[in-house]
Amino acid sequence: MTEHPTAPEATAPQATEPQAVHERAAALFAGSPKRIRPDDIRAKFDELSGEVDEIGNEVRSVAVTAVAVGVVVVVAVAFWLGRRRGRRGATVLEITRR
Repeated sequence: MTEHPTAPEATAPQATEPQAVHERAAALFAGSPKRIRPDDIRAKFDELSGEVDEIGNEVRSVAVTAVAVGVVVVVAVAFWLGRRRGRRGATVLEITRR
């Protein structure tokens, strides 16, 4: 369950002084078992970019299918409207030679 954005923790005033910001960050990461190294950041970035690529491929295939269905529907409607207009009956002009 997500917390409501107006919860007291979410609306607490933010520290603006550098020392207060440092103390708050130190309190947040006090329980961290190790330091974060550049290799950790790269590994996490590679993991996330892999997930994004997978999701992008899924969305792309759905989008291509939706566009194809849309084109078929537009062509079918244009065909049906054109056929209906043709059947409505246009003025027939008959030319005879005497």
